[in-house]
Amino acid sequence: GPPAPSPFVPAGYTLSWRDDFNGPDLNTDNWSRGLVYDADPNVHVLWNPSTGGPNLLNTNYDGYIRDQDSFIQNGKLMLANEEHTANPIQGVFPNGTYNHSSGWVNSMRKRFFNGSNKSVYLEFKATFPEGPKVWPAIWLVTETPVWPPEIDIWEYFGVFFNPAWGVDEMHFRNIWGHYTNTVSHNTYVPWHSVFTGDDVLGWLWTGVEMKWYVNGVELEAKFRGQEIPDSAWPNQDFSLILNNGLMSEVNASLVVNGVGTTFPNYL
Repeated sequence: GPPAPSPFVPAGYTLSWRDDFNGPDLNTDNWSRGLVYDADPNVHVLWNPSTGGPNLLNTNYDGYIRDQDSFIQNGKLMLANEEHTANPIQGVFPNGTYNHSSGWVNSMRKRFFNGSNKSVYLEFKATFPEGPKVWPAIWLVTETPVWPPEIDIWEYFGVFFNPAWGVDEMHFRNIWGHYTNTVSHNTYVPWHSVFTGDDVLGWLWTGVEMKWYVNGVELEAKFRGQEIPDSAWPNQDFSLILNNGLMSEVNASLVVNGVGTTFPNYL
């Protein structure tokens, strides 16, 4: 029969959709691979116009995006970071030589929602990879091709660009404003030192608040007119991006607190 409903869903919410990743391949009713909407390549996540492309969001990332790095295995979506130093990838759009690749999926034009219009609760069962170079995330972009706004629901940094700035952190970030003058509100918690993996990650978005939960316990809350200005509170359709990632500024051989980055790794 169908999987049991989650015990952590807030009162008053009914199931709209779920994906248990239990088919032979990615359910394309819900997801496209990479940064592009599979039915129309003109619809895509906004990559950096000068350094990015459909295979790389921007040069902060070190993983060339490949379809084969997103796959279903044993009822789980596997988003891989792979190493290719022995046989580097000759990439196109953007052109370059890549020693790593990453798996990304998006729900543009397929699954989207506006929590300010109708309150939404999202829940994921996920294990984030570990290691200084990894940079996986579960995040939201607008259905209209405009950036910002952006909501980074669960953005994990093995190293926050520089070990002196942060190690093993899960960030909860909201970005708004104009692309020439963005404003953000960011908070974070330590991750692998606290959570063991296969955790149930919940996120609530209403017209007045956002709340983050792990295994039913509230971790973080942001309120309209407080952490995020009233005028900047997101109020449009957003779609999901699920990605594994690697940070270009962090060397793959870096070891921090006895932890290195092993390949392949998976979100």
